[in-house]
Amino acid sequence: MIEADETFFVRSCKGHRGWVKGRPPEPRAARPRAWGATKRGLSDEQVPVLTALDNAGGVYEAILPSLAAIETALDGRIAAGSVVCSDGTTDYVKAAVKAGAEHRRVVVPTITPGAAKAASVPTKRRQKGRLGLGRVNAHHGQSKELINGRCRGVTTRYLGNYLGWHRAMLRTGFSGKALLDRRWRSPICHPPWPPHTQVELYQMF
Repeated sequence: MIEADETFFVRSCKGHRGWVKGRPPEPRAARPRAWGATKRGLSDEQVPVLTALDNAGGVYEAILPSLAAIETALDGRIAAGSVVCSDGTTDYVKAAVKAGAEHRRVVVPTITPGAAKAASVPTKRRQKGRLGLGRVNAHHGQSKELINGRCRGVTTRYLGNYLGWHRAMLRTGFSGKALLDRRWRSPICHPPWPPHTQVELYQMF
């Protein structure tokens, strides 16, 4: 089973000196630190990121130029006979049919806060085997916690690198110390700092 959905990150030129030098990278004014998009809703100020997860733990992510590229991004990524769960966007259906897979639309009912207060519904335990988008939504929450939280936002130019970092963190046995040890043993790594600094780097993870 494959869960597929998209999320959005605010387009950022963090660190770019174009506005200072009179050559802005985008036709807009520079945004102050920690500001979000200036337009309400979805717009060209946000970058769509497609995520697909399977039951085996596989993760596929792609930064899309637009939502119209979903079908192209999933081409060759879906195994025949799989069950693809999505919110029912047409491109997901087309990608599943093209791959010879079955598509299931997951509908999440929308309840306004006022209606919830007027008629409270008791919480029900999720039934085993029911389809949903919980895992891919949780993945989006974790990636945004890393990128927008711990890293305080990143430039769109390097967004793919940070998404890859997050995928590496999800692997079994991953640790910051193991990552630094692997880099330290690389023949092309020549640390310009004394050994005690390596211990300080370990404490960051």
